[in-house]
Amino acid sequence: MHKNYPQYIEAGNERCVYVMRESEELAPINLDELRGLKIEKNEKIIIMFMNTDDMLIAYSDNARDLVDSFEKKLNNSFEATPPSQIEHYMGMHVLYDQDQSIFTSDTRRHVYGFINHMGLNADSAVGVSTPLDPHEVYSRMDSPPEINVKLRDKVWQAHGKLIHLAIWACPNLVHSVSVLGRYVHNPSQKLWNAYSRIAKYLVKTRDHKLVYRTPDIELMDLEPYGHYDSDWDNRKSTGVYIFLLLGAASSWKVKLSQTACLSSQEAEYCALSEGTKKALDLRMLMQQLGFGSMKPTIIFCDNKAVVTMGHHPSNKPATRHIDMRKHFCRQHVEFGNVTTPFKKTANMLADFLSKQTPKPTHERHRDNTFGNQTLGLALGKIPHVVQ
Repeated sequence: MHKNYPQYIEAGNERCVYVMRESEELAPINLDELRGLKIEKNEKIIIMFMNTDDMLIAYSDNARDLVDSFEKKLNNSFEATPPSQIEHYMGMHVLYDQDQSIFTSDTRRHVYGFINHMGLNADSAVGVSTPLDPHEVYSRMDSPPEINVKLRDKVWQAHGKLIHLAIWACPNLVHSVSVLGRYVHNPSQKLWNAYSRIAKYLVKTRDHKLVYRTPDIELMDLEPYGHYDSDWDNRKSTGVYIFLLLGAASSWKVKLSQTACLSSQEAEYCALSEGTKKALDLRMLMQQLGFGSMKPTIIFCDNKAVVTMGHHPSNKPATRHIDMRKHFCRQHVEFGNVTTPFKKTANMLADFLSKQTPKPTHERHRDNTFGNQTLGLALGKIPHVVQ
């Protein structure tokens, strides 16, 4: 690639992404220029994503001749299927409407597969409104004295299917997968019932898709921005973050803290450190594609004490013991890479990733995460259900 196509530049922290940008005069575009999500008039742009033997090429209309030339040379070296408009990629079903500038992504074939795997019919089963019962608590105390191997194998199969969904296109499942995954080594019947409930939840939400291009009243339409939160329980905390771009979630994560936190403030501050790392990762990727931003990346916070800690260095007894690596956020606030404005807990989108929330809260945050489901792209046919 480097030898035959030097005009394609590898994104430094994403070794499988390449970009080529040329101006109207056929001169290379300076990718280091901070221009945000903007393309120059009549600019030619090609971005290639590679994963094992799959390749996805996104390009502007005026770069079609360059794409055709690349594909012809590629076919001289490798046996490849004919190029076609994207419909499926990496297990996801993709729809794109160029006129409306709407892009949707979903894993419905895997969702329907999980529902079938759990013995339900997606068209006739009764659904529920939350993945886990908000009033149910899961712990090691539920595990039986001896491992039920048959039950454990069933749980492992179900959990493996959910991991794929949660990672690729279902941020509404990540908290459930994180909680249940802590007890799969010796599962109880109660745990298995939780997987059955998730199947019923997917019956109700089976056609949800991530919809990008939704208008965003927060004025951050063209900049990625995030929310983070933490649930402090029994000294350990569950830290989460979720980043949105063009109206829907683009990156999310749930992580159980490995060390004890002495207060909810400390738990939130540690979670913010993880969110800051992801914000920097996104900023680097955007800049390496030529879409760097001069503005700091916004990470909303619902804890005023943490906002203060991130902006004002202090050496108080309550924070003196915190590991220096947890002050990572404070440093990048000073550098101007991130900013952490306050947002009320009721509007904290990451809240439903960190804990089991009641139906109204879960549905409100889920809808904001997936984007506007009413935008006019008809659901395409599922090629086949994954068993």
